[in-house]
Amino acid sequence: MLYYNMDASTSQQGQISTAAPLIQSQEHWEEDGDVVIQAKTTLFRIRMSRLVNASPIFEDMFKIGSGQTHPEQETYQGLPLVTFYDEPQDLEYFLEALIRGWWMFSLKLDSTVTLIFSFFI
Repeated sequence: MLYYNMDASTSQQGQISTAAPLIQSQEHWEEDGDVVIQAKTTLFRIRMSRLVNASPIFEDMFKIGSGQTHPEQETYQGLPLVTFYDEPQDLEYFLEALIRGWWMFSLKLDSTVTLIFSFFI
């Protein structure tokens, strides 16, 4: 289960604050991305439209802010930041499946994990 928080507590400037160094995902860091997703200390920069087109859940989530950054919303490099409370590897798998397709993603996994994911499609 993926858990997220769009209204996480922020520092005074509304910027992300963490003691551990942040790592940009090598697989899911798009230079033209317009939203940043954080899982622990890993950051994923994705085009919002990719997420919205892949899932009505993301569509509803981004409608809440209607694409505007609110003063109390966390940002990273000026982009909205969405915090997920999952392991970075789990979010990496989720984004891979969501963006590239469940069938293509399942080719990389063993049969047990593929069977589990098949229940969600």
